[in-house]
Amino acid sequence: MGLMSAAMILGNALSFFLTGYIFSEAQSEAEIKEALHTVLICQSCIVGFTFLFFQATIREKPLHPPSAVAIAPVSDQTLLVGLKEIFNNRSLLLLTIAFASFIGLYFSLGNIMSSLFHPIGFGPMEISSIGLTMLSSGVVGAAFTGWILDKTAAYRKLLLFLTLFTGISFGLISFEVFHAQKLSTILMYMTMLGSSMISVLPTSLGLGVELTFPMQPALVNGGMLVFVQLSGCLQSVFYSTLMDTDPSYYDSEEALNAARTRKLKSIMIIFGFISLLSFTLVCFVKEDLKRLRFNQGGAQGQQQVESKSAAVDDDFKRTVN
Repeated sequence: MGLMSAAMILGNALSFFLTGYIFSEAQSEAEIKEALHTVLICQSCIVGFTFLFFQATIREKPLHPPSAVAIAPVSDQTLLVGLKEIFNNRSLLLLTIAFASFIGLYFSLGNIMSSLFHPIGFGPMEISSIGLTMLSSGVVGAAFTGWILDKTAAYRKLLLFLTLFTGISFGLISFEVFHAQKLSTILMYMTMLGSSMISVLPTSLGLGVELTFPMQPALVNGGMLVFVQLSGCLQSVFYSTLMDTDPSYYDSEEALNAARTRKLKSIMIIFGFISLLSFTLVCFVKEDLKRLRFNQGGAQGQQQVESKSAAVDDDFKRTVN
């Protein structure tokens, strides 16, 4: 899970770099349109090549099951059943709310990066370097998180640490933005933010699978990601609307900068609140590692999961009928 998240974040980092590089020299309206056209072509080529590469190289399933979990019986169900399982499982519901709020914040942060740092004097390449630093550190963080989880299975403790550390990182970034505004210091704090914030992604998805085993991981994670995308979209629209500042409404450049600073402070307070909210919700999540127990329980674990799978099948049939 950690390596998959790291690969996804690496793609986002590449996108940040290409966007910043291509738009760095664009000044006029015609140059901006040409840069946008170039970005779209580059992204389409990268996505198309990656899709074809995966289709040609990835197997349907491994030649040899890596664990007892891999041969556990699963049931073909719909997304409706997965969403019902989320709402009926209290721990999973709390985890999903925290996960959607937190990762939705991460997605929206990438969308409003320019609005956050442009008012304090940073240009396209500097803003791209900030985003690239956050994402690159996230690649390392997600991979390291996967290694920790494989060794300890401490999902809940790790989530508590990551959400708390992210809140601290936001506080440090806010202090720097409103005081010295040194790019090197902001990059250091963004490294801390990225390594902790993005690591929540594999940790939460892994815990979600543990809480709902033997349901299909793709169904559970897909249900959780539905709320992430919804949260990210709503937060992006809200932050963009909040940061929107029309220069014609202000008499001077000083008044305009003061208004942008007030809005930026509001945004940072909201970021800190979401980190605190996620931390609080995770405190009430019960760490029920069903998949891990099955993998260690041998024949007894298999009998339990077969019984659970049969119950889920019956629930699915009643839902369909």
